[in-house]
Amino acid sequence: MTARRIAARARLEATRARGPLGWLLAGWPLALGAVAAALGYRSGGVAWPLAIGLGGATLVVLGGPWALFWRADAAALARLPIGGRVHLRVGLMHAARRAALFIVGTAIAAAPALVASDGPDFDPALRALALCSAALVCAALAGPSSALLGGALLAQPQASRTKLDILEPGGPPPTQLLPLIPSIAASILLAATLAAIPWVTRGKVPLWVPYTWAPFVALTMLAAVLTVAARAAAPGWYRRAWLAIIALDRARPIWIERTSAGPLEAAWGRLLMMTTTHAGTLTLYRKDITNLRRRYPAAYAASGAGMIALIAVGIWVRGEAHVQSVLLLAGGLAVYQVVMAWRALRPPVEHLRLLHMLPLPRSAAMRAKASYLFLRLAMCVGLAGVPALLRGPEPALVGVGLGALIVGGLLAGITLISRARP
Repeated sequence: MTARRIAARARLEATRARGPLGWLLAGWPLALGAVAAALGYRSGGVAWPLAIGLGGATLVVLGGPWALFWRADAAALARLPIGGRVHLRVGLMHAARRAALFIVGTAIAAAPALVASDGPDFDPALRALALCSAALVCAALAGPSSALLGGALLAQPQASRTKLDILEPGGPPPTQLLPLIPSIAASILLAATLAAIPWVTRGKVPLWVPYTWAPFVALTMLAAVLTVAARAAAPGWYRRAWLAIIALDRARPIWIERTSAGPLEAAWGRLLMMTTTHAGTLTLYRKDITNLRRRYPAAYAASGAGMIALIAVGIWVRGEAHVQSVLLLAGGLAVYQVVMAWRALRPPVEHLRLLHMLPLPRSAAMRAKASYLFLRLAMCVGLAGVPALLRGPEPALVGVGLGALIVGGLLAGITLISRARP
């Protein structure tokens, strides 16, 4: 069985699972590009194409474990006599398809600026499209490759011994290594791409000058080296990595680990304890933080990378793209925190049927989950947006936008919490 046939079968099953509108759900980056083109038609700026391209590159890299180990058909295929390189090739094809969708979406978003430009030689929109395309190519190579290398680390004996430490835990579960390495790769790629934004907005060097492409060539070569290393490790390590991941995932429900709240989360919990009237509110708040940190470690790494990107944009990006870039990044972070609040309502973090059986008022449960959401919004949007307020050309507009995102995210999360049913 070849990688092409496996990928075609996976696409067919995904289309059947999504129903008649599956093609529309699968092509949401194209719809996002069309919406961005409509919104940026008058301004002709490059903030929307950059936001779609950089966000897409981050999602492609962070989706490496899902493309390689956590696909719907991965468990069945791993039991068949198929080589590890075929599985890696399937993951690369999934990542390349997702990256191609984001490249087309970025091109659609940049189309109004390209049409309105006087000449393509020094056109910022063309530079933004080239930058995002290079970042997405690197992301398609780095995502599954970094996930496979993370899985190889899990299959090492010194990592596997932690499976037996249920009664005597020595630290966080080693499954955190699987999303951690793609998160590091995504942070490196995002930082390198953000450093090249001044070349997009204020560059005066033609696109065909070789040294202008040196950073992108270096990133592509680094991703290619990572892919070659993963391809060399795939025959011997894919199956062992998959077995280690399955064993650790099965052991997770009885894992006794010392995951706890961070300093800001603990301080917010103490404040919540002083203001609440029911002791169960603080218990539920701490339980949600512990389970979310244990179950979704990559989400915290992705939020941290987004906060660093928002701080960098607030400090270094200038001109007309400043407000749009800040609000786009902050909006993405706000949406992601609402997604985390939704995850706090779903298994394995929460079982609503069991929650309703506890002697805990509904208002106390809503207060605990809404408090967690407000804290995440205040940290990821409010705290990370302070540099944009202090150094931006329009602090009033940025402040109003950030406040609206925090309030809107909180209202959306409260609506999800109030309507949650078992």
